[in-house]
Amino acid sequence: MRLFLLFLLVGLSQVSFLQASIILDQKTGDRTLTRTWTLTDLDDPTPTLASNQGIDAISGSLTGGAALAGESFSLTFSASSGWNSTASATAVSNGLFETYLTTLTTQDVNGNAGSPDLGWGVNGGNNNNQIEAGEALVITWDTSDLDLLSQLSLSEIAFNNFTSTSRVDFVVYDVSADTPIFSTFGFDANNSDAMSGNWILEDGDLLVIAGGAGSAPFRFNTMTLDVEAVPEPSSVILLSGVLAVGIFFVRRRRQSVRQA
Repeated sequence: MRLFLLFLLVGLSQVSFLQASIILDQKTGDRTLTRTWTLTDLDDPTPTLASNQGIDAISGSLTGGAALAGESFSLTFSASSGWNSTASATAVSNGLFETYLTTLTTQDVNGNAGSPDLGWGVNGGNNNNQIEAGEALVITWDTSDLDLLSQLSLSEIAFNNFTSTSRVDFVVYDVSADTPIFSTFGFDANNSDAMSGNWILEDGDLLVIAGGAGSAPFRFNTMTLDVEAVPEPSSVILLSGVLAVGIFFVRRRRQSVRQA
């Protein structure tokens, strides 16, 4: 059995589960009801970011190679006011979060292009192009053009104009199961300007970034995404061979035990 595990570990260490990290950054100050980013050419070290407004930026690089050829994904921003931290937390707990979002008032998504205060916010309230208490950015994910075995995940979001009195309500929601993947309300993390995790995103899932109760205004600035692709065929063949060898040794060991 130990020998089998050794072979298995060696094989797994050589399987190439291809990953990519990208950072989406806002570079324009226009306002619009919704805004969609679509990432294509995922097999290229520098993927293409297509937008329905056009002046966005992407940094970082993909290393997926041919395994990601022909795949793409999209994210669509919308904005709302009328957010309430207590009511939203209750809706999340009760599996009614989608219904709760329909009760909010639709606003324009508004970007701020003035460096160094780049970022996204809601057009409304006292601070246009920022997220203040009671406002929310909602991001809907479309992964229908990713391979069934490819996996998209969010590893970090970062903010601008984030102060010691800023509070973020943050929800990653699995729409198909009506259940939260992750949620936190009133996040400040000792004045941190970023949240890190490993949140797997599937088609139709929601990401909500909202101003918590009493929050000072802030902007959503960047996100870091990972794409995990299907293993290369050679890696799959290698793992199959490793498993076959491992099974052979396990059977030999069982036979020797029975004979003894």
